[in-house]
Amino acid sequence: MGLAGSVAHGQTAKKPLTFDVVSVKVSDDVDGGMSWRTTPDGYHMVNVGLTSTVEWAYGMSNATDDQLIGFPNWARELRFDLDAKVDAEDAAAFKAASDDEKDAMLRGILEDRFKLKAHKETRELPVYDLVVARGGPKLKVADPANTYENGVKFGGKVAGPGGMSTRMDGRVFRAEFQACGIDRILPLLTMLSERTVIDKTGLTGKYDLKLAVTPKWVKDDTDAAVPRLLTAVPEQLGLKLEPAKGPVTVLVVDHVEKPSAN
Repeated sequence: MGLAGSVAHGQTAKKPLTFDVVSVKVSDDVDGGMSWRTTPDGYHMVNVGLTSTVEWAYGMSNATDDQLIGFPNWARELRFDLDAKVDAEDAAAFKAASDDEKDAMLRGILEDRFKLKAHKETRELPVYDLVVARGGPKLKVADPANTYENGVKFGGKVAGPGGMSTRMDGRVFRAEFQACGIDRILPLLTMLSERTVIDKTGLTGKYDLKLAVTPKWVKDDTDAAVPRLLTAVPEQLGLKLEPAKGPVTVLVVDHVEKPSAN
């Protein structure tokens, strides 16, 4: 009997995808805009933060600061430009690759050029429990027959059920969700509260909802018509964010260096 995980007779092991060409350059445009694009054969990044890239590569998007442990100050500030391409004969395989496979390739760049070593742990940290507020939820139950022709659009195309949009409107952060479960709003609430938000509502339906808040990064709080998050969630959604402690996945950086030259 062969070892578990071995390739059966007559089969060929799948060749792991790797980038053929990789260019990494530290960006000095710290005040400029950031762009990140997945191309047909790789990645093109301009002025991207190292911490953001590490979050993405390790499946930790929208992580709060207390979920990222061990980053030196320079790593939290560093931005870089990156171009990575697979060989022409691997372009079709890259296009068909899963998100997990592409994340693994991105981790390979970080390990090679930044000498990154990191691991995940579960730690007890401050969180918010999302619960139903007194008076009950103020959520509109989604109509299964609604195609949302007049709803959220991306690139002029109707997003349909499950679509969402977020935008800054002056000093106000606005979000709209259509036919979404409570799980879809948790990353947004985590980002706005800067704490991991855990669903304790018990609500299992699909809902249409809108949320307008004055976010933390807006320091001028003179517009009383648009409340802060902890007030907006009960008033607009009929839900409540209760401070608590709970198990949170964190990413611990064991080692990282400034990128090696190309």
